[in-house]
Amino acid sequence: MSEQKAFLVEALEDQLWRARLRVEDPERAARMDYAEAQFRQLCVSRGLDWDAMTETDREQFVDDLIHEDRECSQ
Repeated sequence: MSEQKAFLVEALEDQLWRARLRVEDPERAARMDYAEAQFRQLCVSRGLDWDAMTETDREQFVDDLIHEDRECSQ
């Protein structure tokens, strides 16, 4: 599978998961939306683009935020 197809499949799976979550657990979905909005704001403040980041980049960014002994990527 090409990289573009893999990206589209992953994006579709994420959308389906979020849609199901909104039906099954709307409070959790609201918390997830809030958290993602906060991560987006933090990225903007550091000159990063949450939407352009890979899943690995996002995980590293969150890991950097959690560990105060390290400086977040800028």
